Amino acid sequence: MMPKDIRDLKKLGVVWGEILRHREISLEALKEAVANRDPASSKVVDDVIKELYALGLIDYEGDKIVVSDIIPDDILEMPCIHCDKLPTCRLGARNDPFKCEKFVEWFINRFSEHLL
Repeated sequence: MMPKDIRDLKKLGVVWGEILRHREISLEALKEAVANRDPASSKVVDDVIKELYALGLIDYEGDKIVVSDIIPDDILEMPCIHCDKLPTCRLGARNDPFKCEKFVEWFINRFSEHLL
């Protein structure tokens, strides 16, 4: 399910956000969590799972979906990855990343420690 438009990107973000939040979750529990958060996204969970697996972002441990260990934790902690506002977030827009407290805090913590 490569995102075709902004709505698809939002659905992908909802599913990915739930996976990140739980770090380890069964497919059934993921579908339930996504349906509770955004019912429209629940229709594409299987497609998103296939895409995330193909991209190497998730893996399987038994019957659980887990976040792949090839991605550094500091990148996984980036708030944008699972933000519902991602489809409309742009520099100079109403949802500007540099006006977002969560992004700015992550950015400062991520890059200031490398400068010291």
